[in-house]
Amino acid sequence: MGGTVTLVWLPAGIGLAALLIYGYRLWPGIFCGVVLANLSFSLPVFTILGMATGSSLGGVAGAYLLRKRHFHPELNRIKDALNLIIHGAGFSPIISSLIDVPSLWLAGVTPKGELASFWLQFIMGDAMGVLVMTPVCITWASLRNRKLSLQRQSEGIILFSSLTLVCGIVFNGWFLSAGTVLPAFLVYPFLVWAPLRFGTRGASTAIFIISGLALFGVAHQVGPFVTHSTFHTLILLWLFVNVAAIVSLVLAASISELTTAKHYLEQLALHDSLTGLDNRLLLMEKLAENLAQVHRYDAQSVILYLDLDGFKPVNDSFGHEVGDGVLIEVAKRLKSCVRDVDTVARLGGDEFVVLLHNLSNTYTIETVADRIVETINIPMHLFGKTINVGVSMGIAMIPQDGDYPHQLLKNADIAMYRAKQRGKNQYQFYSRQ
Repeated sequence: MGGTVTLVWLPAGIGLAALLIYGYRLWPGIFCGVVLANLSFSLPVFTILGMATGSSLGGVAGAYLLRKRHFHPELNRIKDALNLIIHGAGFSPIISSLIDVPSLWLAGVTPKGELASFWLQFIMGDAMGVLVMTPVCITWASLRNRKLSLQRQSEGIILFSSLTLVCGIVFNGWFLSAGTVLPAFLVYPFLVWAPLRFGTRGASTAIFIISGLALFGVAHQVGPFVTHSTFHTLILLWLFVNVAAIVSLVLAASISELTTAKHYLEQLALHDSLTGLDNRLLLMEKLAENLAQVHRYDAQSVILYLDLDGFKPVNDSFGHEVGDGVLIEVAKRLKSCVRDVDTVARLGGDEFVVLLHNLSNTYTIETVADRIVETINIPMHLFGKTINVGVSMGIAMIPQDGDYPHQLLKNADIAMYRAKQRGKNQYQFYSRQ
């Protein structure tokens, strides 16, 4: 080896990825893999075993540190990307080097005067291996069941084909005259495009392509990183790969966090926080859409306004925790009584609304209403207690009983109060009389 090491040690990244995906039980495989990889070198047996021990220990330590920090292999959080960079590409190579480098030094692989430089190159090579291989392995493994649309697949082909072409020109001199060198930052637009459109999987793939072609160029003494000093070349390439990985992975994680936050805010704005059902705002939007469709296609829909009977005594006797449990159970039962295309919403308190789309006749409406009454009347067993509640329901026909969403809701509410006045635990159709 002559006092130098490989510019990037890909097995370090593959080993860490395998431990993160399959668990610690895979460490003997990493040990054996390092042994086999070093058999081609004329090294003493104790050196090979020492390197296998160091590499295995470094990978296990890196995986342990990441899991201790609740690492998600999807890399969809900023802290996951930073933890991989710090612990995976930082501490893990350092721990490996504490055994591997002394083993090589004792075998006389590197002169004593070059030990510090050799040690640094060793750590940098392992770190680059982690940054290049681990993200692409763990993101593709964790997202392997996610399908892309044909349009997105086409965009992906264009993106990565263009990236390969640009990297070939910049780092390997394709189509360039001898001596022409282009700046490495020309590939940076792809480090934005990839995570913006394809998330962490796109970012990690872009890093893999860029790093691979940059390394290929350096190995053939071509490209913007090549200098008269091998060590300086390594430093330039290492800095570039690190910056590219950090920019792309953190950007992808930031986009993922923003998307998750957006969905969460939409959920809060349009859904009931307790039951997860649609709230009043989303119900009114769906009512307006349904009303327009009913007029357009001469169809028939129905709105059912429900109020629980006997819910207040439950809250007063057993407390709000049991009361919340009742509301959650009622929400589940209501959803079980209707089709997937229908809407179940909670307006607040113990008031619910069911919107039945495109029903054919009155018999179907009454069948659904009877099913709801029977289902709600089934005793609930919550927190070691048996709870009994009923339901009063008002029914308004769409579009006969209202021209506007608010009018329909009001008329169904009027019919519900008539059901309560006539003995509760029943339903009544709206009537202007």
